[in-house]
Amino acid sequence: MALENNTEKKKKFWGTGTWIGLIAVTLAVCVILIRFWKYLTHYEILIYAGLFFTAMLAGSPLPIPTHVWC
Repeated sequence: MALENNTEKKKKFWGTGTWIGLIAVTLAVCVILIRFWKYLTHYEILIYAGLFFTAMLAGSPLPIPTHVWC
């Protein structure tokens, strides 16, 4: 039964054109970032915060320093 629900979800995702919307939003964000790049260079310090939150969303753990011999 779970397999049927998963298949139905995939058909709904690919059949309704949701993936086209996701690609369109991604491309729009990329174009906006490229177009306004000169204004974004003032916020270089926020790059580290962005990398941190991106890593957290991707599921990577925080880097914890450990001893080499452990």
